[in-house]
Amino acid sequence: MIFLVVKSLIMYKDLLESVAANRNLQGADLRVLLMLMANTKFATAEISQTEISKKIGIESSHVSRCIRKLIENGIITKKHTAGKLVGYRFPIEESDQV
Repeated sequence: MIFLVVKSLIMYKDLLESVAANRNLQGADLRVLLMLMANTKFATAEISQTEISKKIGIESSHVSRCIRKLIENGIITKKHTAGKLVGYRFPIEESDQV
């Protein structure tokens, strides 16, 4: 388990550094980002905005604004399959995936 945590931190090093340096992101944005990262497999977060809202205790509309801000700042991108939103991707190297 500890190995996976360390591997994840190494894998997301550049992403975490860019988030830490980004002055546009606020507390709720970071909480949403952490929830996305906690629900990620193979660089894709698979959790709905409604689930995030319930888990961190903020309105779904606020989660939506936070996700839009994360996308605008290049932290995540939307992942679609057959035209349907299936999650959010993190910009990491494919070869570094757990």
